[in-house]
Amino acid sequence: MREFIKNYPNSEHVADAHFWLAEFTLSGEPINYAEAKENYEIVFTRFPESIKAAQALYKLYDITRNVDRNYRLANQYRAS
Repeated sequence: MREFIKNYPNSEHVADAHFWLAEFTLSGEPINYAEAKENYEIVFTRFPESIKAAQALYKLYDITRNVDRNYRLANQYRAS
Protein backbone atom coordinates (compact mmCIF):
# COMPACT_ATOMS: atom_id res chain seq x y z
CA MET A 1 0.00 0.00 0.00
CA ARG A 2 2.85 2.39 0.78
CA GLU A 3 4.30 1.86 -2.68
CA PHE A 4 0.92 2.43 -4.29
CA ILE A 5 0.46 5.71 -2.38
CA LYS A 6 3.99 6.77 -3.31
CA ASN A 7 3.71 5.80 -6.98
CA TYR A 8 0.12 6.93 -7.59
CA PRO A 9 -0.54 9.89 -5.26
CA ASN A 10 -3.32 11.22 -7.50
CA SER A 11 -5.13 7.94 -7.97
CA GLU A 12 -8.80 7.76 -7.16
CA HIS A 13 -7.90 4.76 -4.99
CA VAL A 14 -5.38 6.49 -2.71
CA ALA A 15 -7.98 6.95 0.05
CA ASP A 16 -8.67 3.23 -0.02
CA ALA A 17 -4.93 2.55 0.09
CA HIS A 18 -4.56 4.67 3.24
CA PHE A 19 -7.55 2.94 4.81
CA TRP A 20 -6.21 -0.53 4.11
CA LEU A 21 -2.74 0.44 5.25
CA ALA A 22 -4.29 1.44 8.56
CA GLU A 23 -6.14 -1.85 8.75
CA PHE A 24 -2.94 -3.81 8.01
CA THR A 25 -1.04 -2.01 10.77
CA LEU A 26 -3.75 -3.04 13.23
CA SER A 27 -3.58 -6.68 12.22
CA GLY A 28 0.19 -7.11 12.41
CA GLU A 29 2.54 -7.68 15.28
CA PRO A 30 3.35 -5.43 16.92
CA ILE A 31 0.20 -3.39 16.45
CA ASN A 32 1.06 0.14 15.37
CA TYR A 33 -1.82 2.28 16.59
CA ALA A 34 -0.06 5.55 15.80
CA GLU A 35 0.41 4.66 12.13
CA ALA A 36 -3.13 3.37 11.88
CA LYS A 37 -4.50 6.59 13.35
CA GLU A 38 -2.37 8.65 10.99
CA ASN A 39 -3.76 6.84 7.95
CA TYR A 40 -7.35 6.92 9.18
CA GLU A 41 -6.93 10.66 9.79
CA ILE A 42 -5.74 11.10 6.19
CA VAL A 43 -8.79 9.29 4.88
CA PHE A 44 -11.19 11.29 7.05
CA THR A 45 -9.67 14.73 6.50
CA ARG A 46 -8.29 14.62 2.96
CA PHE A 47 -10.91 12.36 1.42
CA PRO A 48 -14.21 13.13 3.18
CA GLU A 49 -16.13 12.00 0.08
CA SER A 50 -14.55 8.54 0.25
CA ILE A 51 -16.80 5.61 1.03
CA LYS A 52 -14.24 4.74 3.75
CA ALA A 53 -14.33 8.15 5.49
CA ALA A 54 -17.09 7.29 7.97
CA GLN A 55 -15.46 3.98 8.84
CA ALA A 56 -12.08 5.74 9.29
CA LEU A 57 -13.71 8.24 11.64
CA TYR A 58 -15.21 5.43 13.72
CA LYS A 59 -11.82 3.69 13.91
CA LEU A 60 -10.22 6.96 15.05
CA TYR A 61 -12.86 7.26 17.76
CA ASP A 62 -12.42 3.65 18.84
CA ILE A 63 -8.62 3.75 19.08
CA THR A 64 -8.61 7.15 20.75
CA ARG A 65 -11.14 6.06 23.35
CA ASN A 66 -10.15 2.46 24.04
CA VAL A 67 -6.39 2.47 23.45
CA ASP A 68 -5.29 6.06 24.12
CA ARG A 69 -7.98 6.62 26.77
CA ASN A 70 -8.31 10.19 25.49
CA TYR A 71 -12.02 10.61 26.09
CA ARG A 72 -12.14 14.29 25.22
CA LEU A 73 -10.64 13.75 21.76
CA ALA A 74 -12.73 10.61 21.29
CA ASN A 75 -15.86 12.65 21.96
CA GLN A 76 -14.72 15.18 19.35
CA TYR A 77 -14.45 12.39 16.81
CA ARG A 78 -17.87 11.09 17.85
CA ALA A 79 -19.41 14.52 17.37
CA SER A 80 -17.97 14.85 13.84
